[in-house]
Amino acid sequence: ALAARVLAAAGAGSPVLARQPRETLVRAFFDEALATLDPYTRYVPAEEARAGRSRRLGESGLGLELAPDPAGARIVRVIDDGPAWAAGLRPGEQVVAIDGRATARLDREALDRLLEGAESAPVTLTLRREGGRSETIVLVRAMVAPETVSVDWSSALPVVRISAFNRLTDRRLARAVVEAAHRDPAPPGLVLDLRGNRGGLLRQAIAAADLFLTGGVIATARGRHPDASRIHRAGGADIAGGLDLAVLVDGATASSAEVLAAALQDNGRAVVIGSVTTGKGLIQTVVTLPDEGELHITWSSLHAPSGYPLQGLGVLPTICTSRGVEVARRAVTDRRRGRPPEAPAPWRATADR
Repeated sequence: ALAARVLAAAGAGSPVLARQPRETLVRAFFDEALATLDPYTRYVPAEEARAGRSRRLGESGLGLELAPDPAGARIVRVIDDGPAWAAGLRPGEQVVAIDGRATARLDREALDRLLEGAESAPVTLTLRREGGRSETIVLVRAMVAPETVSVDWSSALPVVRISAFNRLTDRRLARAVVEAAHRDPAPPGLVLDLRGNRGGLLRQAIAAADLFLTGGVIATARGRHPDASRIHRAGGADIAGGLDLAVLVDGATASSAEVLAAALQDNGRAVVIGSVTTGKGLIQTVVTLPDEGELHITWSSLHAPSGYPLQGLGVLPTICTSRGVEVARRAVTDRRRGRPPEAPAPWRATADR
């Protein structure tokens, strides 16, 4: 309300400002109002905010990607936990009609438009099964979160890649880890790849850490308001069954991904390998504005289980690959001999406070 009054008064008093797009003025207002605070407290314009909500929460759809085919569209991708996945649809199957419209001569854009629509709205798909038999099914559109978990079996160890943390990451991670850990023969260990993961929903990172820890602190949040301070603790079962765990990180690993890496490292559950992470350890609360933009307001700071703040420091890998081959080899040797690496002064000093 205050911002609206200020912008209205500015427009009334200045013809130049009156001609500016409203979003430009809104952004300028908040940039000035928030300039003296931390770098993560900011105004997010509507388009960027909508894209962020889609990444975190998903978009309405069937979780289905179709490719054009002269004989009728083919399914090329089915997103886990979406309506199409729940109905048992699989890549390679043929969809010959959507809501009664034949797909044989439609391009990809036209197919996408037919699949889009409001949440809870029904969609009728006509499938061509083996032997030319037709089958009609009705699916209901739902919020489908982007896939953030994938598994690569091309190396000696399964590599579970987590690209971000949205509302379904913990569920999809649990499914991937259980499937990998219970293969016959079971792998000797697992690799979690958090490189390039810029974060996402904190509660999902906490839940992901809890999948591997049977106890201990996952992270501590500290803020001025009593409600901003909280200790997140593990209390479940290790769904990997104690398999050796390595976590890959780099300078682009940030925020919630740093929380997961630090939790597994400090609790002795995983060896962290790579380079020092970003050091983004502030929690933002998100306020949606009438223009569909958002205010991201820093609420508290995050601390690793051993006590050091993630903000400004990041996670120091157990085996650092950015300091040269010899340093990395010494770290591996020390690890094999049971000698834990000594943290450099910044991490050690802050953890001791």
